[in-house]
Amino acid sequence: MKKTSLALLAAAAFSLAACQDNATSRQEADDAAAAAERARESAAAAADHAGTAISEGADAAAARTRAAADEAAAATERAADRVGDAAREAAADTSEAAARAAENTSEAMDNAAENAREEAAELRRED
Repeated sequence: MKKTSLALLAAAAFSLAACQDNATSRQEADDAAAAAERARESAAAAADHAGTAISEGADAAAARTRAAADEAAAATERAADRVGDAAREAAADTSEAAARAAENTSEAMDNAAENAREEAAELRRED
């Protein structure tokens, strides 16, 4: 896996950690960051072996790199799912609050209109 991909996975993990404020998401983001670091270390180990003949050690390092990258991708995906769920819930809460505010405003406007009608009727009676 290229170093750019690993760096992107790590950046995504850190970004997701910053977006969430619950312990589970922080733990998953930390796990993703740790997995990305292990992937980077495995990639570095594989690069060290690249200059020499392919051996069992290089094969094992490549396998560890693949496993760590898969682990990081899965952890990042779980964290992204949690962020999406939280964003949808926040949007729903905001919509509900806007609806309540609109209802309250509408009721206040109706009351003001009724008071104005009553005032006009009273003024006409006084004439």
